[in-house]
Amino acid sequence: MALSPVAALTAIYTLYRVLNSATGRKQRIAWLVLFCAATINTIAGGSRIAAVGLVVGSAIILAFGRRKGQRKLAFSIIGLFAAIGAISIAIPSINISIKYKTEWAIESGSLFSSRLDKWGGRLTEFKSAPLTGIGFCAQTVFNSPYDNQEAILLGESTEPGSSWLSLLAQTGLLGAAIFLVFLISVISRLIRHPHPLLLAVFAFLLLNGCCEGWLLYSNAILFPLFWLLTSLIGSK
Repeated sequence: MALSPVAALTAIYTLYRVLNSATGRKQRIAWLVLFCAATINTIAGGSRIAAVGLVVGSAIILAFGRRKGQRKLAFSIIGLFAAIGAISIAIPSINISIKYKTEWAIESGSLFSSRLDKWGGRLTEFKSAPLTGIGFCAQTVFNSPYDNQEAILLGESTEPGSSWLSLLAQTGLLGAAIFLVFLISVISRLIRHPHPLLLAVFAFLLLNGCCEGWLLYSNAILFPLFWLLTSLIGSK
């Protein structure tokens, strides 16, 4: 699971390098190979939201990152993307994790079955202290086999299930409002000074944060990336 978002972000970056006008032909081939490898690893990692984020991020790169005269290359990459998807679907060793999770979710009644309990837990926490929240990095509802109290005592990490709902539950309306002001300022700066790679990565993180609770946990692999990225966007 930790592999998928890292591989997806790697694929987004390599795609940006492929379409960069400063990239030479031999380098472009190398970046394409890395793009294929990273895309396959995203699927093999088993995170559905990371795979969706890769598609969204890649679409942004293809829409805004290509230079004049690269239309054929862009269409070739779209075809390559489709081919990778077809290969991944056809080979069980690559898609086994996502296939298993999707089938289990459908049998449970919803594609979001793996997150509904966690989202419900965060909303329950928010309702208990809507104005100020339950406390920074606190968690009072344990509704996952990965974050029950016994497992936590043994050293396991909690699994909030959503960065944005965790923020709402832990800091309340006051904290969420402050963060929203910060987020709007970052988005407005990105709109004024658009950059394909920053836009693609930022969109990926916003989407990934809906289903993964890394925003307030410094040991999460995406935690430093989000805060460093927003700082970089803010400095432009």
